[in-house]
Amino acid sequence: MTPSSRILLAGLLVLVPASSWAGPGGTPNGTDTPGYYDTTTQRWLLKNENAATDGQPDLNFKWTVASSDQTALLPFSGDFNGNGTDGIGVYDPNASSGDNWYIRQTADQGNGQPDISFRWTVGNCDNCIPVGGDWNNAGASGVGLLDPANAVFYQINSAAAPANGQPDQIVQIGRCTVGNINDVSGDWDGSLGGAGMLNGDTTGCHDFNDGRWRVRNVNSSGMPDLVFRFPAPGAGDLAISGDWTGMGTTTTGFFATATQRWYQRNSNTNGGFENTFKYTVGGYNSTDFVELLGDWDGL
Repeated sequence: MTPSSRILLAGLLVLVPASSWAGPGGTPNGTDTPGYYDTTTQRWLLKNENAATDGQPDLNFKWTVASSDQTALLPFSGDFNGNGTDGIGVYDPNASSGDNWYIRQTADQGNGQPDISFRWTVGNCDNCIPVGGDWNNAGASGVGLLDPANAVFYQINSAAAPANGQPDQIVQIGRCTVGNINDVSGDWDGSLGGAGMLNGDTTGCHDFNDGRWRVRNVNSSGMPDLVFRFPAPGAGDLAISGDWTGMGTTTTGFFATATQRWYQRNSNTNGGFENTFKYTVGGYNSTDFVELLGDWDGL
């Protein structure tokens, strides 16, 4: 549901005062849990619980696509076929021609091929981060690009190239463009839209300077609809978001890259973390990990 909270440039994980992405929270009664994408081995190490267990992933498989630089591929996730379970994808920022989005609709290796591939990008977006989200409350995820330099979200409402090449929405939230910012997405109020579906995914940000989260409930530019304070437990932690309880509302948290510890809060209100656990995977170099979140088992 996620893109990544770090930018991969020439195989290096570069922390920037910009985006952490984990969402979308739009599958009713689905619980978002953590995972890692190993940029060196192209293995996906996905966990089905928000708790410390034996430290081993519930899903461990290799899936990648042809690229001039495998280590530069950027992972993301989303419910691309609307079945209530998240699939996975990679975005190739270095592809000068041909497809640059590759999606598997399920979180597994399958036949090794993507279910969906297409080309779409926006100008002056060399360092953009891929995201998945149900931006228009259609019940399935589209994709988007986040420009971390300006905190601008470019969204398309389906996992397919738009006919005119233009994004369906361009979103920028007031007070999300200055300071030490991470960007997030989700269904912040958990309210129901048409046909009993959740309202879909919208955007927000966390400001590490004042510890406040600012989120918006519609995918249009403007001031935040909700502001609350939940500061990072430690320096260098990355802002994340997901539905930790399966109740249909996206809430917030942090991931500590140095320790692989996850922190979660279950309401969009002032306070501290309510759940924390450490998820490490033996036999891998964690500095090669990009974290992501998703409902991997549909539960």
